Amino acid sequence: MLRDYQQKVVDDCMALLPLHKTGLIVLPTGTGKTVTGVHVAQAVSKKRVLWLVHMDLLASQAAKAFEEWLGWEVGYEMNVLQVNQFNLPRVVVSTVQTMSNRMHRFSPDDFDLIVCDEGHHSVSATWTTCIDYFMQNPECVTIGMTATPDRGDRRALGKVFNVVICNYDVRWGVDNGWLVPVKEKHVHIEDLDISSVRTTAGDLNKKQMNQIIESHSVMYETACKLPELCANSSAIIYCRSVVQANMLCTVMKHAFNMTAEVITGKITGRDRTDILKRSRSGETQFLINVGVLIEGVDAPWVDTIVLTCPTKVRARFTQMVGRGLRPQPGVIDGITEPALRRKAIAESNKPYATILSFVGEAGRHKLVYAGDVLGGDMSDPIRRQYKKAAAEAEEPMSPEELRQLAEEMSAAEERRRIREANEQAAIELTTAVATCTVKEYDPFDVWEIKKDSNEDRKPLPKLMSNLLKKQGVPQEVYSTLSQGQAGMLIGNLMQRHRKGLCTYKQMQLLGKYGVNGNKVRKKDASDLIDQIKAAGWKRPDNW
Repeated sequence: MLRDYQQKVVDDCMALLPLHKTGLIVLPTGTGKTVTGVHVAQAVSKKRVLWLVHMDLLASQAAKAFEEWLGWEVGYEMNVLQVNQFNLPRVVVSTVQTMSNRMHRFSPDDFDLIVCDEGHHSVSATWTTCIDYFMQNPECVTIGMTATPDRGDRRALGKVFNVVICNYDVRWGVDNGWLVPVKEKHVHIEDLDISSVRTTAGDLNKKQMNQIIESHSVMYETACKLPELCANSSAIIYCRSVVQANMLCTVMKHAFNMTAEVITGKITGRDRTDILKRSRSGETQFLINVGVLIEGVDAPWVDTIVLTCPTKVRARFTQMVGRGLRPQPGVIDGITEPALRRKAIAESNKPYATILSFVGEAGRHKLVYAGDVLGGDMSDPIRRQYKKAAAEAEEPMSPEELRQLAEEMSAAEERRRIREANEQAAIELTTAVATCTVKEYDPFDVWEIKKDSNEDRKPLPKLMSNLLKKQGVPQEVYSTLSQGQAGMLIGNLMQRHRKGLCTYKQMQLLGKYGVNGNKVRKKDASDLIDQIKAAGWKRPDNW
């Protein structure tokens, strides 16, 4: 039986695809994209389905889902496998790499539904070549399925898909009890300084990052923190390079007696299955991987995600974190109310997933944190405080708790800044009044703008003169200025306005009573003028 949101996706596909021809389905990792796609195929396709993937693992998952849910015949067109083109099965599953080279074995009329699994890849030329070929059939429609529509290279999926069928994110999954909540902690690594690393294609430059993360000091400091942070946890560790993964595994096993295995793209078939089985059984505590356990892997037993390499790409971060968000089997089955699902998760053996982000000095780089995925956009001040709170917390905290703490810390910092600014302004005001004399004060003296008495000087442009007049500068003053001098004066006045300092008119009036108003705030100047007015437009006796 489908979940309510899955059924809605099926219904919406039936309504929208005939009109728009191509549509995008966005569902977070762990909420059943493959099962949803299989039922969309059942509802939409009357002929045959072409299911396109970019990796072999996704192909076998799709075939298994069709056979288990619908009992449909599935054939493979990938690597050395070929379907009988004269007796095609109901579903053809193919890697896009293979299909781009073999598509002319098929007629566009052979399929009436194209499914792009992990559809965020579909803007590349290999994908669009296949899609365009089969979409020559006027009866054919295409759907893309992804958890991460926001690509790191900013290429728009709207060039491939005409309509968004649904757009559910991780926050929605957690709130509705389909995914486990998250707790995050940042772990500071002294030598993990990425401030000088370039940005390439939207993320940190791979070569430069490898030089940093493969250093022995970073490797050892990372490994030595894991026993305490991951006690009794089943964890996936994400590395940036195979060298880093192998080095980290060696240090963990031999220096700290931890059970760990490395899984890379070269480990396939039975070997990969056996490694995952040992992780599921608890025989292996840490799965260390490089670019493998990001898409198409279900690991509900994993409760901790360790990110040893920072990233600026939200989609990449979301895919990695998503591997730990699936509830344990059977925990939420048959429960229809979100609140009851959340309660069941909270009482299970996996009440939340822990995200450990190993971080160092980031400099100008805006890295992605769990708060970005689950807590919405953050301003730069809030982001700085979020990072600080996540690093200083003794125990992992939820993004909501960290966000609230960051906002409180940011507000306290702003109150401190305002208090110090007001204290400094009060000192300057006191100094200005205490040292004043009855000699009239001229603002031009402080700004070092000399008035010119040249009678042949050309008049200022009307725009300049009107602006100065509006600022309270008398005509007999600005008429003596050159355009350059007037520009300097306007610049000074605008800068004073931005800083909240008193106006030219206020400065001139205060100057008549011997007050240097250069550093007096506008509000304080008003208060001083009120005191002068109350004294009958005389200098107050208490000055």
